[in-house]
Amino acid sequence: MIDVRKRLSRTEPRSLLFLVAGSAIVIGGFVFSRRSVSRIVLHSGGQQVTVSTSDLFGLRPAHTVPIRHVSCMAHRSEVPAMIPVKIKGYRFYFLLDKEGQIYNSKLFDVTVGTYRKL
Repeated sequence: MIDVRKRLSRTEPRSLLFLVAGSAIVIGGFVFSRRSVSRIVLHSGGQQVTVSTSDLFGLRPAHTVPIRHVSCMAHRSEVPAMIPVKIKGYRFYFLLDKEGQIYNSKLFDVTVGTYRKL
């Protein structure tokens, strides 16, 4: 005869562990996708920048900020994979893939790619 109470007491901690681990993976994916930059647009006049990120549901949140509020924490040639970009007023760094397309690298380096004290 199978003791149901004994069987449930063995599977409950395992189920709770999988629930916590799965939730952590989903939350981590959401945070990473909100901080991964898909596009940076420098507006005419060079005073404002729009940083577009991706969302889990396919939405494209965009953050338009003055260029003086954007600081690149490392040069493109110094980082192995991701370029950390800090925007004033946001808690975490935005991550720009180093292998992405930069159409005008000199313009990127003197505008968005510049380190600024925020």
